[in-house]
Amino acid sequence: MRKVGFAIHRLALGAGLLLAAIAAAGAQASGRIADDGGIFSLVDGHAAMMLLIEPETGVILGANKSAQAFYGYERLVGMRIQDVNVLSPEEIAEERRRAVSDERHYFLFPHRLADGSIRIVEVYSSTVIGPAAGKPLLLSIIHDASLKDLHQADIEEYTERLTRLLMEGSDRLAASQIRLVVLGIVALSLAALGFVLALALRAKRQAEAAMRRTIELRSQLYKELQHRVKNSITLMSSMMGIEAGRASGDEARERIEALIGRVDTLARLYERMFMDGEADSLDCAAYIRALTEGIEQSCGHACEDLVFSYDLAPLELDSKRASALGVIANELVTNAIKYGDRDGEIAVGLERDEGRVSLSVANGRALPAGFDPQASRGFGLVMASELARQLGGELGCSSQGGLVEFVVRFPEA
Repeated sequence: MRKVGFAIHRLALGAGLLLAAIAAAGAQASGRIADDGGIFSLVDGHAAMMLLIEPETGVILGANKSAQAFYGYERLVGMRIQDVNVLSPEEIAEERRRAVSDERHYFLFPHRLADGSIRIVEVYSSTVIGPAAGKPLLLSIIHDASLKDLHQADIEEYTERLTRLLMEGSDRLAASQIRLVVLGIVALSLAALGFVLALALRAKRQAEAAMRRTIELRSQLYKELQHRVKNSITLMSSMMGIEAGRASGDEARERIEALIGRVDTLARLYERMFMDGEADSLDCAAYIRALTEGIEQSCGHACEDLVFSYDLAPLELDSKRASALGVIANELVTNAIKYGDRDGEIAVGLERDEGRVSLSVANGRALPAGFDPQASRGFGLVMASELARQLGGELGCSSQGGLVEFVVRFPEA
C-alpha cells in the first residue's frame, strides 16, 4: 500500500509539473498568457485530484473530474477552500501565503466532503501564472491520505492541528454551554423575582385594602362616638337649663346659668374640633368669635342694646390650650355682660406680639377701687386666673376713663 501511494504521489506531482510547464511554455511561445480553462482542461481527465485556487480569496476557480468525484459537491467550482478545509480561515490563509511565496509546497489538511465526512488529504500546492487573470494562481494536487502511510512528522503536525481544533471547538462549546446555563439561571432568577414581587404586591394590596376597611370602620365608630358625646353634652346643658328654671333663688339660678355657659363653651369647642375634623389644632380667632356670638344669642333681650366688636389675629393652638383659652374667654365675656353697661360696647381682642398672645375683653363700667382679679373670690375669675397660670401666663385688669379691660397674656409656644 505504501508503494502504491508513493507511485500515485509521483504521478500526480509529475502531472502538476507538466501543467506548470505547459503554462510557462505557452506564455513564452505566444508572448502572452493563454486562457486558464484551456490549460486546466488538459488534466480534466487525469486520475489525480486537482484544484485551481485564487490565493487571496481562496475561491476555487477550477476542479477536474477526479476532484469533483472525490468531494461530491454539486458545484465545487465557485466554492471557497475555506468551505472544504475545516481549519480556521486564518490558518488556511497563512498556508496559502506560504505556498505562494514558495516557503512550503506540501500540506496535510482535514477536508470535509459533501456527505459531511472528514478526510485527511495530502495537498501539493505551487503557483502557476493564470493566462487570463495575469496573476499567480495556486494549483493544488490532492491525495486521500487514508490510502497511504504518512510520515511521522506529518502525522504529529496533523495531530497537533486536530487537537488544537478540538480544543478550540470544546472551548467554544463550553463557553456556549456556560452562556446558556448563565442565561437559564438569569431567566429563572428573573422569573422567581417576578413571582416574589407579584406575591409581595398582592400581599401589599390585600394589606392596604384591609387597612382601608379598618380605617373606615374606626372612622365610622369614631364619628358615632363623637356624635353621642355631643348629644350627651347638649342633654346635660338642657337638663341644667330646666333646673335653672326651677330654681327659686336668684343666686342659684345665676350659678346654674354660669355652669350652663361653661358647658356650652366646651360643647362648641368639641364640635369645632371633632365634628369639623380639626382635632389636632384649632383656629382660636374663629373659635372665640363663635363662642362670643353664642353667648350673645343665649342672653336674649338682656343683650339687645349691647354692641360686640372683634379684633382677632389668626392663631392656631393645640386642643388642650385652645380649650383653656375658650373657657377664659367665656368667663370674661359673661362677666362683661353681667357687670358692664347694658347699652355699651364689649370689645374682644386677640393679639400676637413677639411670641406672646394677649386675649382682652373690655366693657364700659368702672371697677371698684383697689380691685385685684387675683384676690377675687368669684368662681369665674378664680377659674380664669388658674387657667391663665396653666397657659404659662397671668390674668390682669385695668380701669381707665370708665373703661374696664381684662387681659390674659401667655407665651404662644
